[in-house]
Amino acid sequence: MASLHNAGVDNVISNIIGCLVSHSHGDHSKGVSDLVKEGIDVFGPFDVQDTIICYDGNSYAGNGFTFQVIEVPHDLGVHCFAYSIEFAGRKILYATDMSYFPPTTLPEFDLILFENNYNREALIKSNLNWVPRQHILGGHMEDRIVYEVLMVRKQIAFKRCLFIHRSPKNYAEQYEFDDRCEFIVPGKTYEF
Repeated sequence: MASLHNAGVDNVISNIIGCLVSHSHGDHSKGVSDLVKEGIDVFGPFDVQDTIICYDGNSYAGNGFTFQVIEVPHDLGVHCFAYSIEFAGRKILYATDMSYFPPTTLPEFDLILFENNYNREALIKSNLNWVPRQHILGGHMEDRIVYEVLMVRKQIAFKRCLFIHRSPKNYAEQYEFDDRCEFIVPGKTYEF
């Protein structure tokens, strides 16, 4: 909430029409109960407390938007979802914390918010402890796979892509994405 307020979004709660939670890890689900207390519909997997439970392949509608749930692979035992969203005549894909994006038939997206988390070589050479390094390697999207999905196999058609959930310390500019792709900058406001 503070980040939205600092970015100039006034009346933060009144601007939120719904929330989609990808999975139960705290960096993605910590504020769910606060949003629910404010009367906001929060959707997510069954293992995220206080959410309206969603299931892979199903479509849902509420407050002017519709979305389809796409289960994506993450850590063993963690249910993780990506979402194909339609809102105000636009199609958006939100996908984070996955080790790869499953082959599936999807429409062309106006915007994708897509994880491009780390570079394998940079992560292996880093001084990060073994446990978090293994966690990142096992459940997050590396730049090589993102490049293959978007630029080589063209698995997802899109007009614009914002890369999210990046680990700057474990990243190296190795792959050239086209000008439709950019990394989000903390504190910057993006118009859509």
